[in-house]
Amino acid sequence: DRGPEDICAGDPNRYYDKDAGKCCYRCPSELSQEKQCVQSSTDCGKQCGSDHYLNEAGRCTACVTCSGDDLVEKTPCTRNSSRVCECRPGKFCATSAANSCARCLLHTICPPGMIVKLQGTAERNTVCEPAPTGARPGCSTSPENCKTSARSTTLEAMSSLTSPATSSARTMPHGGGPVHATEDASKLTRPPHAPSSAGKPSPDPGLSPQHPCPQGSADCRKQCGPDYYLDEAGRCTACVSCSRDDLVEKTPCTWNSSRVCECRPGMVCATSATNSCARCITRSICPSGMAARLQ
Repeated sequence: DRGPEDICAGDPNRYYDKDAGKCCYRCPSELSQEKQCVQSSTDCGKQCGSDHYLNEAGRCTACVTCSGDDLVEKTPCTRNSSRVCECRPGKFCATSAANSCARCLLHTICPPGMIVKLQGTAERNTVCEPAPTGARPGCSTSPENCKTSARSTTLEAMSSLTSPATSSARTMPHGGGPVHATEDASKLTRPPHAPSSAGKPSPDPGLSPQHPCPQGSADCRKQCGPDYYLDEAGRCTACVSCSRDDLVEKTPCTWNSSRVCECRPGMVCATSATNSCARCITRSICPSGMAARLQ
């Protein structure tokens, strides 16, 4: 009697799967199985190379890299989605890019008289607000951490040389006449909208009006960071990387176009990708008696 594995032994396009208990279709080497034990070529999908993913248009596209000092990986590169990068802790994204960030800045440190209303994240800067009444001196973390008891608030108020409610505070020494306070109390606190350059980003960190206006850009003031370019939609997009051993740079990354990679000499692209090649293979050598028709 023939065993179940012998049923598909004579068909090179099929193999026997013990777990499934039946014959399965063998996907070509350039395609990958969409599920276990596929039954036809319709269940085989395009296979991309290392550090590439299959985009919605069915093209192999290079995953972004998080190699910059300011970036960390948020989600990894998978078969059908790109790697996603974000700013490392303590920084936020000032100029966004597809699946990454083109420019990260340090979180703002709240100045004296202000406290943290919202902690900074990888996408948002720190938000400051005026310190609550009775907050302990030097407090700048959060409203909850800056609260003090009624007794400690009273003692601090009695020991204070100046009152923040008036700009004409005076103190009387034991020896006699009035002496002006060392500093006007109105200068001890900063209004919530007072200008300050300490730890504060520019009004629009994604734009750089001091730089020359690049010709042909939809937003001529927008400047992307190193290894990023301004795409047709006006977004900063990461240039592809040619760091693989089988790739070399064909054209460099510019302000409005991505770097282009190609297979190194002696190899040919078997699976193309946007501005690169997902899989390079060694160029075929014509056998004896044959000559190369096209190089």
